[in-house]
Amino acid sequence: MVKEWMAWQESHGNFPHDTIDRLVCSECVTDSSLRSFIVDQSTISTCSFCGASGTYAIELETLVEFFLECLADEYDDPNNMLGWAGEDG
Repeated sequence: MVKEWMAWQESHGNFPHDTIDRLVCSECVTDSSLRSFIVDQSTISTCSFCGASGTYAIELETLVEFFLECLADEYDDPNNMLGWAGEDG
């Protein structure tokens, strides 16, 4: 799911080609839940975005996947919330 979304974003000029393989550190995000996830799932590495070395970092794809799962848990597809008026629609 994440790779398809990122591929679509890239095809529309929203992501540089090499973004999907980059590492992001806990200091590059402000949300405390995302920071905790990065620290819990990471290894000590160098951040591809801010350049900090010796910091907790994970693949951007892993962070985006977690973020999308959180959104899916919190919000439903609007089509699932619409009423149904019978066979005639």
